[in-house]
Amino acid sequence: MFSDLTEYCILFVYSAKLVDQALASGKIYDGDGFNYIKESFENGTLHLIRLLSDGGVHSRLDQLQLLLKGVSERGAKKFVCTSLPMGVAFLDGSNVGFVETLENDLLELRGKGIDAQIASGGGRMYVTMDRYEVLGEAPYKFKSALEAVKTLRAQPKANDQYLPPFVIVDDIGKAVGPVLDGDAVVTINFWADRMVMLAKALT
Repeated sequence: MFSDLTEYCILFVYSAKLVDQALASGKIYDGDGFNYIKESFENGTLHLIRLLSDGGVHSRLDQLQLLLKGVSERGAKKFVCTSLPMGVAFLDGSNVGFVETLENDLLELRGKGIDAQIASGGGRMYVTMDRYEVLGEAPYKFKSALEAVKTLRAQPKANDQYLPPFVIVDDIGKAVGPVLDGDAVVTINFWADRMVMLAKALT
């Protein structure tokens, strides 16, 4: 029976696969959306806010890596990432490894003269990319995201999903990645409703 149906099957490409194709072809950089955020490249900061996971449910790390490469090759001089540990669809505790990978990628970009770093983070149940409208300040300040996730995971009942919010600060205690006038913000998630929630929080 199934062999008789094969000629009628139609394959639809959607969601993550569409993003893969757009990144691979460079088409993602041809639209009005990219031209809009590109206005921030000269004097502003590009903020990338996303769940840091490789589970494929909400996000994939390789897509972020390709996006970082693409925007840096197209003129972005300063960008910061907000790292939101996923905590589901992947082994709890994996976030430390994801942060290490991302930090190494950003270090390589800094070696090319680009100001690239993780500016903030926190578990998705404590930060705005969730369905509960959790809005508030990040009470913990660290010099690096890796230090943050390792330290905060040691707290009782802390895990990737419920990692307390944190901000990365410089030597004088100033946040390294505040959102300022003239900056651009890109939110990244396979689930459109999560993007609406975060955009609502930012406006």
